[in-house]
Amino acid sequence: MYISELSNQPDVICIRETHLSPKYQPAIPNYTIIRKDRPPHLGKGGGLAICVRHSVVYSEIDISPSDIRLEISG
Repeated sequence: MYISELSNQPDVICIRETHLSPKYQPAIPNYTIIRKDRPPHLGKGGGLAICVRHSVVYSEIDISPSDIRLEISG
């Protein structure tokens, strides 16, 4: 895989429009993958995958209700 071959691997990788089916569980060596798939009632497409390198300390924040559109930038 391309990412595992990099000499300077990124701490976080964000992938949008993943179009992943619930049955597919991707894996990237040295990364934890957090998925937010599009709910089935909204149709095909969409989806987000956030890949966090194992050496990074992080925590997930649950924002409810799930139908809120939120954008955060730093």
